[in-house]
Amino acid sequence: MATTRGPRGGVRLAVPPEALPLTRLLPSDPPPEAGGPAVRWLAQRLARAHEHALAPVRLAALLEVERERAEASDFAI
Repeated sequence: MATTRGPRGGVRLAVPPEALPLTRLLPSDPPPEAGGPAVRWLAQRLARAHEHALAPVRLAALLEVERERAEASDFAI
């Protein structure tokens, strides 16, 4: 990603959204520095589950969900 400051600034992706896994945008939390073996074990399991859940999902999939939801009319009163 490249960022630009200023009124017309923002973030530009270095790769297309179809090639960007969510794990690059939402990395798992680092392991805790404190806690016993059970806490570290649980942190490792959570990190693996996070990776397993997000690795196959690409940014393009989220953009498609956004487009679909924005197009859906909402007539709630």
